[in-house]
Amino acid sequence: MALFNFNRKGIDAGSAIKRAKKRKVNVPVKGGNSLVTTIELIRKAVNEKLGGGIDDLACITSEEELATYVKHFIDNGCGGLDTETTGLNCVDDKIAGVNLYTPGEKGIYVPLNHVSYMTGAKLKDQLPLDIVKKYITQLENVKLDFSNAHFDLQVLYWQMGIDNIKAYWDTQLAANLLNENEPHGLKYLYEKYVKKEEDANSKQLATFGTLFRGVPFTKIPLDIAYLYAGKDPKMSYELGEFQRKYLNDTDPTMIKRHLDDVYRVMVDIEMPTVPAVLDMEIKGINIDMDLNKKLSEKYHKRKEDVENKLKIEFDKYSTELEAFKKKHPDLSSRLSNPINISSPKQLGIFFYDVLGLKSPDKDKPRGTGADILDKFEVPVAKLILEYREIDKLLGTYVDKLPTVLSKRTNKIHCNFNQYGTVTGRFSSDNPNLQNIPSHNKDIRKMFIPDDGNVLIGGDYSQQEPRSLAHMSGDEKMIEAYKKGRDIYATIASYVYKVPYEECLEFNPDGTTNAVGKQRRANLKGVVLGIIYGRGVNSIAEKLKLTKKEAQSIIDEFFTLFPKVKQFTEDSIRMAHELGYVTTFSGRRRRLPDINLPPYEFKYIDKSTSDSFNPFFDTADDVESDEVPEYIQLSYTAMLNKARFDKKRRKMILYKARTEGITIKNNTGYIAQAERQCVNSRIQGSAADMTKKAMIALHNNKRLKELGYCMLIQVHDEIIGQCPLEAVKEVKPILEECMLNAVKLVVPMSVDVDITKCWYGESLNIE
Repeated sequence: MALFNFNRKGIDAGSAIKRAKKRKVNVPVKGGNSLVTTIELIRKAVNEKLGGGIDDLACITSEEELATYVKHFIDNGCGGLDTETTGLNCVDDKIAGVNLYTPGEKGIYVPLNHVSYMTGAKLKDQLPLDIVKKYITQLENVKLDFSNAHFDLQVLYWQMGIDNIKAYWDTQLAANLLNENEPHGLKYLYEKYVKKEEDANSKQLATFGTLFRGVPFTKIPLDIAYLYAGKDPKMSYELGEFQRKYLNDTDPTMIKRHLDDVYRVMVDIEMPTVPAVLDMEIKGINIDMDLNKKLSEKYHKRKEDVENKLKIEFDKYSTELEAFKKKHPDLSSRLSNPINISSPKQLGIFFYDVLGLKSPDKDKPRGTGADILDKFEVPVAKLILEYREIDKLLGTYVDKLPTVLSKRTNKIHCNFNQYGTVTGRFSSDNPNLQNIPSHNKDIRKMFIPDDGNVLIGGDYSQQEPRSLAHMSGDEKMIEAYKKGRDIYATIASYVYKVPYEECLEFNPDGTTNAVGKQRRANLKGVVLGIIYGRGVNSIAEKLKLTKKEAQSIIDEFFTLFPKVKQFTEDSIRMAHELGYVTTFSGRRRRLPDINLPPYEFKYIDKSTSDSFNPFFDTADDVESDEVPEYIQLSYTAMLNKARFDKKRRKMILYKARTEGITIKNNTGYIAQAERQCVNSRIQGSAADMTKKAMIALHNNKRLKELGYCMLIQVHDEIIGQCPLEAVKEVKPILEECMLNAVKLVVPMSVDVDITKCWYGESLNIE
């Protein structure tokens, strides 16, 4: 191990337990005090399974030890950092301690705020926060590895007042870039990729680590706490080292595999986005509490009105309900009075048994989801959908927002997950800003800037269709954008073979052009349907067209825009050949299902197979559970012929089972993967562009001087704030940063809006 000696004034594995035992107070456990019992169980597990400690971990409680450790850390120039807190609220929860690791040294835990789990008094043998801060800030220029850097950097900022620490590498982001289809928790990844077989301690740590779930970490005794916490920064660093073997631009093997492209996404996009997002999360955003109160009253009144209307509607079916209960006394107990609209079982009985309706979804014969209820032409179904929407708005936003305001700042500090989806787009939680219904303007209007500031938002216009034009290289789309024409109206004019002006939403005099609006809407639905991977049935349903009409428009579009069709086919071919597709920046979306066999065959019981002969088969044959190829080919041919005949397919599968063969149908998974190919490339490219824009805005020195800062990122929109008097200068800089984030073959367009609240009335700033 290291040259570093932990046996001075710090606490090592042995001394920690000895000193803890000396301080131990025998307090009677009344009624089986669960916390005391839990701690004693953990201590017993540590002594029995780990012999009281682990040699490569330590707890530091003296300034001398910390100073020496930090010096070695700086000399190495690299390592890992992690924090322990009482919860997941970076702003208001309390820090328990800091974990550090640098190669050649022990993983250490520096406790700050641990208290006695018996008396609640702060424990001794902990350094003052300002002393620890002094040494942590010295790691400013060290290459630090994190797992979920946003969390730890916020904890350092809010709980220790440290704002100069930067993340060199985030193992969660790198893990997403290397394989977005698996879990990205630190312990999972470490166990899977890094852990050595002889590392028996990890299993033991995991065993007793689960015992104190739900116990504030500040109440875990120091002789136990460091064993759990001290390993995390070491795992982050070692996992980062493993990931850098694959993500780099120097290894010829990685370059040949184009992982140097993925590395560039990591170092040019993802890691530079971290400080931009960190600033957004730290800044937070205000909520208009007066408006919140009004909206609460409004939506609770609407909810009450809908409940009354539902009661009236259900009362209309009282005769049918009573008749049903008499006929089916065994089911009558399952129906409350009035019917509980939050119960899928009760709604299923009401719609399918009492009313005798039939589900439009064959796979959900008793479904009560929104997609099914929306198809029922009865007022009660529409009212239930309205009730659910109002209830969700209240529970998720209107009544929820005041409860998540920070006690420290009185602001919302949203968590922005910069790899929130498999395509690389953002998601958010506490609250989920991406899921606010697009047709509802009320919710967004509650978000307001600081006093003396206005919101200034940049919204990419047709970001994804422009990315499609760029990546497909389609001349007609490129020409339309270069001429500044509306892309959907342009495409509609080609498909419907009418002048461009006859496909616009409005006439020259400003009146609505109903026919042109419909034509444009149809082609917008087709283009977005292709981008989002929708099938013809989905596109037809969305456009309220027959399947034949929708297919005709799609076919005509592909005929007139052959390079878009070619791009679609090339994307699917890329996924089949490589197992993944890429964005224009090199980000990958892996689609392993695309190369599954259409059908997988397996014997249920080898003794039922016609090919099994206990007298003549060899031992190797007996062990094999592979269904002979000729049988697979025969069943595959039958299933392909019955592709659109569900009843026939069931009969074929039943026949196979009688012969002892199970057949797994993968055609749906393959089709789904193929539908994701174009969407992954276009949506992922849009995510790359948005992140590049955020980096440019964050790094723009003049914007900082003018008091501009980002507050919200939602889809293709970046919303920030700046002082009212700075708007004139901020606006063109913001627009330029977003327009030049990524250079495409088509010109980008950004709509900049200045308001007093999100989605508020635009301010005319001359």
